[in-house]
Amino acid sequence: MSTTPYELSFEVSDLSERVEDAIADHFDALVSAHSGVTKVTVSAEGTTCLEAAIGVIDALRSLGAVPLRLMDDLVSRGEIARRAGVTPQAVGLWIRGERHVSSPFPKPFVLAGGGLWLWGEVVSALAQRNVSIDDDVRYPTRRDAMVIGGEVAASGTSEHASWPWKRPATAGRQSRSLAISSMPRRRHESSTPS
Repeated sequence: MSTTPYELSFEVSDLSERVEDAIADHFDALVSAHSGVTKVTVSAEGTTCLEAAIGVIDALRSLGAVPLRLMDDLVSRGEIARRAGVTPQAVGLWIRGERHVSSPFPKPFVLAGGGLWLWGEVVSALAQRNVSIDDDVRYPTRRDAMVIGGEVAASGTSEHASWPWKRPATAGRQSRSLAISSMPRRRHESSTPS
């Protein structure tokens, strides 16, 4: 099975110089810090985004870094225009559904500040509009982000290690999946009187 390169960014615990050097030796990584948040961005191969992410999570842990969460690559309208090489007006038309009506633009991932979109979803939408991004790398989708977040929590290394997630012990990386242990199901009741 062929693999695909994925760009993944993780917030990690504070890194010593030794751990940062080990990450640089292991990955072609960008390590940055801003407002007390340390971020490691890597390109990793996998048959799926989850497989690539599990490899990165495991490697970071083995190098002494503690992955805390996947950091979403969120872009504003202006950033979409800049990365895609189009005008902000074109992006506005796509978002409002006034251009390329047959293939709707993805919904914002975050509603703050006029909306923020997941870059991975934007790249897919741009491909449908024949807007080429000079980039053979893929990015996590909305679903990938949720599953990878669960994987970080399941690894027992995040600040949320007490969550009731368990990573099943399996023979191979391909058969890994998440299981939720004894999570009570909530029933949604109608608030309308009968």
